[in-house]
Amino acid sequence: MSAQVHSLYPGQQGADSLAPETAGELLRELRGLVMRGLGERLGRMFNGADDLLFDMSERAANNDQQRVYFDTMRAIRLGRARIAEQYETRIRESFDTLRAQVGGEQADPGEIDFENLALLESEDLEESIALSNMSGRAESAYQNALFELEKRLEWLGKHSPLQLPLTAIGPTGFCDAFRASLKVLEIEFSIKLVLYKLYERLVIGDLGPLYGEILGLFDRFGIHPEKKAAPRKPNPAMAGVGGAAAAAAAAASGLPPVGSPGPLPSLDEQTLGLLQQFGTQFPGLGGMVPGAGLGGAAMGPLGGAGGVGGAGGGYGNSSYAGAVLGNAYADAMLASELMSAARGQSVQGLDPGHAWAMTQRAGLVGRMFNEIVADPNLPRGVTGAMEDLRFPVIKTALSDVSFFSDPQHPVRSLINDLASMAASTRAGGAPAVQRFEELARKVKQQFDLNAETVRPKAREAAPLEESDIERFLDQQIAQGRERRQAIVEKVRKVVSQELELNTLTQPVPETLEPLLRSGWGPMMAMRLLRHGHDSELWRAGMELLHRVLFALNPKSPNARSAAEREALRRDIGVALAEVGMAEDRIDPLLSGLDQALDDVNHDAEEALKRQAREEAEAAELAVKKARAKAKGKTKDPDVHAEVPPPKAAPEPAPEPEPAASGERLLEQLLQIGSWFRVYDRSNHDTRWLKVTSWYPQTQRVSFAEFDGKNVLTLHTKDLYEDLISGRSEPIDSAPTTLNLLKTLREQSQPPASAAPAA
Repeated sequence: MSAQVHSLYPGQQGADSLAPETAGELLRELRGLVMRGLGERLGRMFNGADDLLFDMSERAANNDQQRVYFDTMRAIRLGRARIAEQYETRIRESFDTLRAQVGGEQADPGEIDFENLALLESEDLEESIALSNMSGRAESAYQNALFELEKRLEWLGKHSPLQLPLTAIGPTGFCDAFRASLKVLEIEFSIKLVLYKLYERLVIGDLGPLYGEILGLFDRFGIHPEKKAAPRKPNPAMAGVGGAAAAAAAAASGLPPVGSPGPLPSLDEQTLGLLQQFGTQFPGLGGMVPGAGLGGAAMGPLGGAGGVGGAGGGYGNSSYAGAVLGNAYADAMLASELMSAARGQSVQGLDPGHAWAMTQRAGLVGRMFNEIVADPNLPRGVTGAMEDLRFPVIKTALSDVSFFSDPQHPVRSLINDLASMAASTRAGGAPAVQRFEELARKVKQQFDLNAETVRPKAREAAPLEESDIERFLDQQIAQGRERRQAIVEKVRKVVSQELELNTLTQPVPETLEPLLRSGWGPMMAMRLLRHGHDSELWRAGMELLHRVLFALNPKSPNARSAAEREALRRDIGVALAEVGMAEDRIDPLLSGLDQALDDVNHDAEEALKRQAREEAEAAELAVKKARAKAKGKTKDPDVHAEVPPPKAAPEPAPEPEPAASGERLLEQLLQIGSWFRVYDRSNHDTRWLKVTSWYPQTQRVSFAEFDGKNVLTLHTKDLYEDLISGRSEPIDSAPTTLNLLKTLREQSQPPASAAPAA
């Protein structure tokens, strides 16, 4: 996906611009307002912590939980000043350093940095999940205020030198600042989790009034994003060519077609192919036949190539059920009108201006989908499912202009979520692809509009302003970056969980940690992204890990022979180099492996020496006993010295309680925005919904369709029972989470009855 950098700060100052001095004053007041508001809330949290924690301790299920609550009280009393100071510093820095970069060299959006794939420790990963859930719940609760703030910050970015991202005043930034402030304390992870609960309840849960004050500050400075700048002159770079006839006429006269705002926008090859595909389902519509094609169209920013030379062929895997409905106005007829409009041909009942606007909107949606399916991380198996959504989204854009102006438009958000899920299906292998395809089919039914409903709205479509188009394209670029970061987090989580599972019963030496987390982990994340969970390269990487762990076993001296060590070093080095790690980075990691193996050899040698000494002492004692017995001396103190009893074998670690495993499962599954096939007990039906809220304290979880409607709220106990029974199913979860669910399902099965005696 290529990105065009748009200027965010025009050189000239206009009536709708904010002078640098005014922008600086706004920043100072905004920073003071945020720091004062957060400081007051954090102070109230500290002052009320004792009472809350004491109440929690009285309701604790066991002594360990009580201890954690009392330890948290002590941590707050001793560290509140340091936490507050660090928190204030982090919030201040968010205003000073987190500024969007204007211009400059842009990284390849499709490239994922190897360094970003380093693994987190298991507790860090769990902490990140907890914070992500916290900020997700807050963003859902304050979505209206955040939307208004985002519009004002976007206006500032385009009309002033102030480049302030939403993270500086959003829940995610506030949560990150609190996480950083806790690093000044040496506290247990369990205490951190309690502090996060307090922070969510007493600080994040009270942000509504603060956001009201921030919006009031923007209003006082006269920042009203609903006010649009005067229309600019048409930009030739934004104009495409719509069909050979229209292109020739426009080129010959130098004027746009009569009644249209400018040169006809172009449709990209993929969208044209999709429209032509309807012609094969409904012959005789406006000359839409395979091979008709549109020739000679140039490339414009509203799509890739402006025309096609052929039919375009199979786009998507399904036929549209509404394509042929007798005399009813159906998808095929709407596609025919779009095709005619793109060619510059007249359409009955459609004036040139509206035809121009329909083509413009379809072209923008086409570009959005082309960038999604061009993502190198998208497996081929899911591109068909994404392409099947192209025309339903075009219909949404034709009937609802807010699709382009509202970044939080339900259908736009849905497509962005599905694109992220599609690109991460490699992490789950073939089953994940199948679940995604089924989800895409089911969700399509929730928003696919009837063509007859779209028709009157499409025929009233007004052209989008160039500023709206630029903003829409900028937002697509930003969402693409966010999707890639989400994919990185997903694969890191999968690989980290795999590493944790494989090292549960074997301690990992500290000297080996860099190799596993900064070498093997990123390598496996790359292989997961590029080749998938079912690939030979993934299995080969897991085999490398098993070889390392086997060599670390003191009882496997042959695995640490010179030849085996050299082969292991060579294979690891080659694997790391193949995914792009530099040689000067590989050598220190392999040195850590050497040190770990040397330490194991040393410990094994010391153990053998101890064993030899103990065996020699035991043999000597046996000889003395034999001599004493032969001489009849039974009271010799040297002979009958007390022999210490053998050490008792350590008790095996207890199996996790089913309740604890169930809580862990729900914590991993119930992330805001995750999709499920949910069993609705009220009507004994299955629905495809996403998580919109989850509050563990009240044991309630809410699901909804893509647009937040048709909400279904369940008690977590009922959901857990439905998950275990298979009536409900997660759609987009990590393999290790699905393995935990599988284990819990197996444990819930009644034991097989014994065979009756003959």
